[in-house]
Order: sequence, then C-alpha cells, then structure tokens
Amino acid sequence: MVTAEMKTFVTYVSMAEVSVKAPLTVQVRDMACGAAVSRLPVSLSKKDDTNQWETIEEGITTSDGVVSMMQTKSLKQDSLYKLRAQTSSYFGNMGSKSSFPFIEVVFEIDNDRPNIFILLNISPFGYNVTVEI
Repeated sequence: MVTAEMKTFVTYVSMAEVSVKAPLTVQVRDMACGAAVSRLPVSLSKKDDTNQWETIEEGITTSDGVVSMMQTKSLKQDSLYKLRAQTSSYFGNMGSKSSFPFIEVVFEIDNDRPNIFILLNISPFGYNVTVEI
C-alpha cells in the first residue's frame, strides 16, 4: 500500500541549474522531511602522495542545502577525494539520534570534467549518494 508520505517527491538542484562555476557543488537533503539541510559542516580532503588525507577546503551548506567548493583550486585528474558531512549536529538539533555521526564519500576524478555535482540524501538511519561526474 502506498501512503501519502511515500509519494513525497524530493527535488534537487541539477548541475545545469547551479549558477556557481565551482568545480565541486554539493547538495544535502533530509530524506525524512524532504527539505534542504542548511548549516551542515562539509569538508573536502585529497589523498596525498604519502597516502594520507589532507583537508583542502571546508564549508557550510546554505538554506538551499548547497555548498560550492574549490572556488580557487581545481580538481586534479587521477586523484582521490573525500567529502565528509558532519551529520551529528544536524540530527541533534532536529531532536533525533543518527546511526551516522558523519558521512564520508570517496570519489575519484579520472577525466577532465570541469564540474562535479554530489547529491547527498540523509536520514537518521541511512543515506544515499548520487555523483554526477
């Protein structure tokens, strides 16, 4: 049986609609209520030559749940990157506990794409990631 809650349609900003020319754009949505996640701390790290993760940028999502990263740098081909979203404070402020205090998404740049869009849908007990490379 399909309920009204199950028919909730969550929209997101596609890369074509993003006016910022940042190499990396991230949007975070709350799957439980279908709303954008604002004021969520997000960081981007790059794996260096010694196999360690180096944080290269940090940001906070806007009221639309969007954060544009790498404003002054470019993503390098054949490199590993890690996006980290600190979800514990968001769910704590919403009055719920989460199984995921943070979510990390590791991705590789293997071509010369000028822009990457990551959609991160979160809930207290799960998450879904879509990467448009």
